[in-house]
Amino acid sequence: MSGWVAAILAALGFMVLIVAHELGHFIAAKKMGMRVERFSLFFGPMLFKRTKGETTYGVGVIPLGGYVKITGMNPDDHFESPEVARRAYYHQPVWKRIIVIGAGPAVNLMIAFVLLFALAFGAIASTDEPIVGEVEVGAPAAAVLEPGDRIISVDGKTGDQVALAQQVNRHRCSGREAKGCTASKPAVVRVQRGDRTLTYQIAPRFREDTPRRMALGVQYRDGTEVASVAPNSAAAGKLRPGDRVLSIDGQRGNELDFARTINSDAHVCAGNLVTGCEGATPAVIRLRRGESVRTALVTPRFEKETVRRMRLGFAYGRPLDPSVPQAANEALTGMWRVASRTATTIARIFDAEKRKELSSVVGGYESTRQAIQINLRLALVFLAVISLALAIINLFPFLPLDGGHIFWSLVEKVRGRPVPFRIMEQASAVGFVLVLMLFAVGLSNDIGRLSGDGFGVR
Repeated sequence: MSGWVAAILAALGFMVLIVAHELGHFIAAKKMGMRVERFSLFFGPMLFKRTKGETTYGVGVIPLGGYVKITGMNPDDHFESPEVARRAYYHQPVWKRIIVIGAGPAVNLMIAFVLLFALAFGAIASTDEPIVGEVEVGAPAAAVLEPGDRIISVDGKTGDQVALAQQVNRHRCSGREAKGCTASKPAVVRVQRGDRTLTYQIAPRFREDTPRRMALGVQYRDGTEVASVAPNSAAAGKLRPGDRVLSIDGQRGNELDFARTINSDAHVCAGNLVTGCEGATPAVIRLRRGESVRTALVTPRFEKETVRRMRLGFAYGRPLDPSVPQAANEALTGMWRVASRTATTIARIFDAEKRKELSSVVGGYESTRQAIQINLRLALVFLAVISLALAIINLFPFLPLDGGHIFWSLVEKVRGRPVPFRIMEQASAVGFVLVLMLFAVGLSNDIGRLSGDGFGVR
């Protein structure tokens, strides 16, 4: 898919999430009998607008969100018409206000659930999880990690075997890289061992085998079943879902080992590394298909815009094939993981490592655009995650976020009388600063990713 088409689809995806969020507020306000003055996609002066009944609909010039303007959002507002005053926001019972404000995030939560629930039926259960198979004698991880340990993250970065290996390889020796030199800074490795979660600091060691890299000295369990083959990829027509890869170029191992082999000097493009260029030589893949063992010659292709490495064009894993309750559980479990990580990252904004994980609307858009270029399924997963993140962030108890309005409505209910608008204004300054800080940090990170190693979309 071309970059322009992916960019347009990503923009449309964001618009749908924004409109859906604001539509939640809009419909709830109408149902509660409130007067809605304006429904706008984007902020700022309207490029075009149309008035229907008491509501003006339009599109603004600043593409950073949208809003619904409900009459009487300021409790100090005065109205000439008793009918307008009766339908003003702050003249409504607390429960009605909470329903109207909560409807926006609720729609985003619903979108995330529906997308993840539907995607669960075609999901692939990973067989390439970073589970330790064995630890090399004398390696940095010796006497620390054990066979069966599942590596959750390295330096806070999660992912598959390849992603974790790339993070380990970011560490550097203090001097010239030579065989056996130890990284100047240890990697923070979180592992799951049984029902316990443990954290270790392990200094990677440089090794000169193929490829030359920093390593912890662990071998992962094999996970080599082909789950899917991308259309028009190098492997299309040569590999099938269900094939089990036995070796590549005579080398046995797991997905990480095979990825290293595919990206070795023997298979790099002969000329410039541009998207679609073919490796200098084909990879010799031995595989088991049913009861037979066969050999396939597949020439890797370079993918620059997303993964930035040589690829064969197939994914490891096995079909999940869930029941309806299992699909719902998969969706809810995924939502909980994203929600807890989002909340933790924002709550630890002053932690330098966690701050690096923040992203802005720019990063969300760019990640979605890259995902669309890989496949529609990955793009829908990104939109589900972004929709969920929008709901979570909006529910933080600071004005002008939705959670701030809900919080002050609950305070009013507990006090038994309205909270002076002056106090809410003063408190909103804290929320406004927080929102600006999150946006500034996220945008700064995104600029670094755009000009550096990218967004890690795989």
